Amino acid sequence: MPRQSGLGTLFATSLIQIAASFTIAGPLAISVVIVRAQHLPESWIGYYTSLMYAAAIVGSVSTARLMARFSVRTLQLGSVIATGLGYTLFSGLAAETLRVALACLGIALMGLAYGVIVPSSSLVLAQSYSQRMQPLVVSVRQTGVPVGTAMVALFAPYVVQHS
Repeated sequence: MPRQSGLGTLFATSLIQIAASFTIAGPLAISVVIVRAQHLPESWIGYYTSLMYAAAIVGSVSTARLMARFSVRTLQLGSVIATGLGYTLFSGLAAETLRVALACLGIALMGLAYGVIVPSSSLVLAQSYSQRMQPLVVSVRQTGVPVGTAMVALFAPYVVQHS
């Protein structure tokens, strides 16, 4: 397979990692506000985390089979779309009676997508860079996790205060 644009690929995979980390960490950063506003017990914060990461494990383990059927770029695009859909469901845009069930479905979608992002982006980076450069570019891409989480820490208090 011919090499793809390395710098563009690194930039795109890093942005996807930042967005995914932001999406996953956002609800956790304001979780107490969310459960209180929804009149749920605070134990639901742990349920969010458990469901999210259980789904991420399923997504990660399933990635090899998915990559055999779909292109890596299709998987990444699908992950971004699934994350957005999951976040929408989680946000409570559903009818009151379906609120918790749809929020759980949204959490599971976000987790599945999160699990697919790292292995699929690692493959696309491996296709775009020489073996000698791969440890560096994967490390650069992986910095998206703390960048996305730091962005949540910066913006979440403002959103909570002004909503």
